[in-house]
Amino acid sequence: MIRKIFYFITIALFSFKTIAQQNVSIGPVIGLNYSTVSNNSAAEFKAGFVGGIFANYSTKTDFGFNGSLIFSQLGNNVENSDNYLTLNYLQVPINLVYYFGEGMREGSFRPKLFIGPYIGYLVSAKSPGFTNEQTLNFFNTLDYGANIGAGFNYAIKNKTWLNVDLKYGYGFANIPKDGKGLSKFQNRTLSLTAGISFPLGTYDKKTGKMK
Repeated sequence: MIRKIFYFITIALFSFKTIAQQNVSIGPVIGLNYSTVSNNSAAEFKAGFVGGIFANYSTKTDFGFNGSLIFSQLGNNVENSDNYLTLNYLQVPINLVYYFGEGMREGSFRPKLFIGPYIGYLVSAKSPGFTNEQTLNFFNTLDYGANIGAGFNYAIKNKTWLNVDLKYGYGFANIPKDGKGLSKFQNRTLSLTAGISFPLGTYDKKTGKMK
């Protein structure tokens, strides 16, 4: 499954480059998750790390796409106790982005709204009193859902962007194994991330285009 996820993001990146190399940028992203699990009355929000790589495709106006491969710590704390649940996922979100404002040059400021699906692969888990393997056995390997959010891109220099995003992740999958009750336990996440994306290619100052 991990290999399939890497294949997927690689194909996506090459597709972006083939479609419109001039408007594609790629780079690292890092941030903070604030997550919990739905339908658990004892669950409280828990802070976690998120980070990885991402790629943007944008036009000079309006729409674009964003895809990433990230390590994302989800889970929850337990009310009035020291217990907690940590679920570490490799996630691949793909978002449709609507940009406000125009321009690609240094100083361009482009607020944005975005929405799209994600898929996650559970790589490790932790809970007090249980080993990683024991905790993993309680949960399904795959998670999936949707993200919605807002943010902005700021051109530090031509084609090099500061990307800041605030998003809400709504999980659709029932994360426990054999969860057949009326209530589903699903991941819920509020994330704040920042990243720097660099252009694929060499920027020509005279023409304003990529070589």
